[in-house]
Amino acid sequence: MPVSANKKTNQRVSAQNAAMRLSKTINFVHAAALPYQTNWKKVFMKKFHWLIFSLMIFSLSACGVSLASDITPPPNYQAPVNPEPIVQSTTSPLVPPNLLNGKVIYADKCVDCHGPSGMGDGAQADQLPVPVAPIGNSEFAKNAKPSDWYQIVTVGNLDKFMPGFTSLSDRERWDVASYALSLSISDEDLELGKMIFSESCTECHAQNNAEGIVDFTNPEDLINLSLAEIISFIQNGNGSTMSGFQEILTADEISAAAAYVRSLSFTDSGELPAAENNTESNPSAENPAGEVVAVEQFSVSGELENLEPIPADQTVLLVGYDGMNQAIQLEAPVNSNGQYQFLDLDYVEGRVYQIIAIIDGVQHASEVFHNPVMDENGFVNIPVVVMESTTDASKLYAERMHVFFEFIDADTLQVVELLIIQNPSNQVVVPEDPNTPVIRYQLPEGATNLQFEEGAIGDRYILTDNGFGDLEPVEPNIPKQFLFAYNIPYENKMTLGIDLPMDVDASIVMLPADMGVEIKSDQLSFTGEQSMQGAAIQTYSSGKLSNDTNLTLNFQGKYKSNTEITGIGTTDTVGIVIGIVVLLGAIVAGVVILRGKKSNPTEEEWVEPVDSSEETDINDLLDSVIALDDAFAKGDLPEEAYQNRRQEIIQQITKLQGE
Repeated sequence: MPVSANKKTNQRVSAQNAAMRLSKTINFVHAAALPYQTNWKKVFMKKFHWLIFSLMIFSLSACGVSLASDITPPPNYQAPVNPEPIVQSTTSPLVPPNLLNGKVIYADKCVDCHGPSGMGDGAQADQLPVPVAPIGNSEFAKNAKPSDWYQIVTVGNLDKFMPGFTSLSDRERWDVASYALSLSISDEDLELGKMIFSESCTECHAQNNAEGIVDFTNPEDLINLSLAEIISFIQNGNGSTMSGFQEILTADEISAAAAYVRSLSFTDSGELPAAENNTESNPSAENPAGEVVAVEQFSVSGELENLEPIPADQTVLLVGYDGMNQAIQLEAPVNSNGQYQFLDLDYVEGRVYQIIAIIDGVQHASEVFHNPVMDENGFVNIPVVVMESTTDASKLYAERMHVFFEFIDADTLQVVELLIIQNPSNQVVVPEDPNTPVIRYQLPEGATNLQFEEGAIGDRYILTDNGFGDLEPVEPNIPKQFLFAYNIPYENKMTLGIDLPMDVDASIVMLPADMGVEIKSDQLSFTGEQSMQGAAIQTYSSGKLSNDTNLTLNFQGKYKSNTEITGIGTTDTVGIVIGIVVLLGAIVAGVVILRGKKSNPTEEEWVEPVDSSEETDINDLLDSVIALDDAFAKGDLPEEAYQNRRQEIIQQITKLQGE
């Protein structure tokens, strides 16, 4: 191959490797920074202003107030007597579950969150950061297996903030799980199913039949089958001894028959409770006579508050989410009085809504709402409060700054900077004009290959005489992550000045060790070398840094490739380096939060650090789960990193609850 062609190929490969390396670095940076973020939101989720303290209270009271023995007790708690060991369940209930007993337990333990009919509308449901499972909804319950719901009642569901009820006996757990399943079965379906079963099924499945064919009265027969599976069995038969009924019965008749078959295994005594609106949990409204009526549609009205005059052609967006997925986005005009309407919206169980107005490039959002409560005309009033703006960026500060170093080769050092920026005011900081950035960043002399996680020069960013500027507005009280990277030349030793565009409360600097290079700085404290997956990492930290100074770092030593020492590639080392931030995060978070509490005592997001304990650890970990969920919903965290980190935290919570 000619030399010139070979050179071009090497340049192209180097560019691809650099892009891949930065992409992996960005993913790890976000995953590492998340565990100690405090209640940061964006557009859709940013209006959930509940505190860590609320989580602590919820862990004691939500889903029933009699959970004293179902949760980890607070420090120094002395139980009056030692609880008896819990007998583990057999693979099936020893006797048919008692629905009447299950109803009593449900009223005591479950109704506060799940509601009387299981539609997730209990008195404490709104205190949860996630919608409560609509266990009384027939579509939701159709795929549920009795054994699965028994397991959830026993150990809980941390993902949905539901505790386990190990204080209940084995039989009581089967009773309440079966009662919960019965909530999605209506009296009408039960009667129709009983008639169909009597006419079409008793010839083979009669109770105590001589042939020994299953009669479904033994709970063990159906505990591992969902209603959907029973329906499929009735439709298609078993291929040998039983023919399918899909050509004989309608779909509704088959569903009713399946519901009745299900009821045979848990009707030890008493009758099935009547389900209220088992198809979907509709919002309700009062008619002029004061009667509560169910509705299938609703309308939204509202106005832009704190905005005069109203811009011409101003519009607002209504967005709706089903779980993490955006389901709808509608646009409506705003009249000269700032008013808007969205008419005849279909109600969808569990969907969460928010209204957004974009004014001068800044997004202003309403409170998040679900299960809308309508007035007598079927309207829900949802206003959007428009935040005031300012061009004064002097109050902005960096809650944390992370600086990561990686050698591209022996002569090139890549610098990756991540800042968590806070705006403690009540105003949006906006650019004065298209040529005046909100924040200016100065790059070191000799910096090349400037890269951004989001945006580009000429779009969000503009070049300045000694660096670049960011034109994106900074909203109040919502931590903003900003990540960029650049390369600088390195020759055995170097003094590097990191510009501080604003005050920094705390910082972490990290550099792979065993490369023959170390950092010295009067502004940093060496916190030691951490070993991870066979690679050593040098870590440094600092306290508060003022923006009238630079972070000055002195590099010394001749670079040696880490593959010569450990056999680990550069890209792998970057993952290891940034992974260590997870270990340091909790310590840094405590320092930052304490400082934030002292300097901003009126900010409700800050929580005073407390002594380490199981209760404190659990609630801190729950807060980390929430931060991860918010980041994934925002789109700032790759799914793989999200799932891995979330699973780690859930395992820690489970371990603490078991100790």
